[in-house]
Amino acid sequence: MLIGSNINPQENIPSILKNLANYVSINGQSGIYRSHSVGADGPDYLNLAVNVTTHHRFSTLKFGILRKIEEAHGRIRGEDKYAPRTADIDIVVFDGKVIDNNLWNLAFIAVPVVELLPNLLDPLSQRTLAEIVVKLKQNSWIVEYPAVS
Repeated sequence: MLIGSNINPQENIPSILKNLANYVSINGQSGIYRSHSVGADGPDYLNLAVNVTTHHRFSTLKFGILRKIEEAHGRIRGEDKYAPRTADIDIVVFDGKVIDNNLWNLAFIAVPVVELLPNLLDPLSQRTLAEIVVKLKQNSWIVEYPAVS
């Protein structure tokens, strides 16, 4: 799962994590990374990946839990899917299956996720996520951000 924010992220990310822990078991989390907004001009994003265990089905998790957490943190969904946001929670891998294929080509997703799943294999290139991240880091601006609390 990828958690991000570019509106008051220092406050929102810890609060999102705390709220998320009410619904799933958080088994690990990556460092926090700062990257430029993708798709539109806006403040830089802070993103981190979390490894969770849940008994919830995918649709319940995504639409019944994660969307409610985003809304509780002031997320407004509008026409512009790239608009700045207080909370963005995406399921990247679920039950061992890659759900978001942008994992393989967007550094802001891949860099945090690689800390948790370095040996995840891209079925097209047959390269591990760790191998792919080396190239993504060379072609993208992404920096580790001091932990927020």
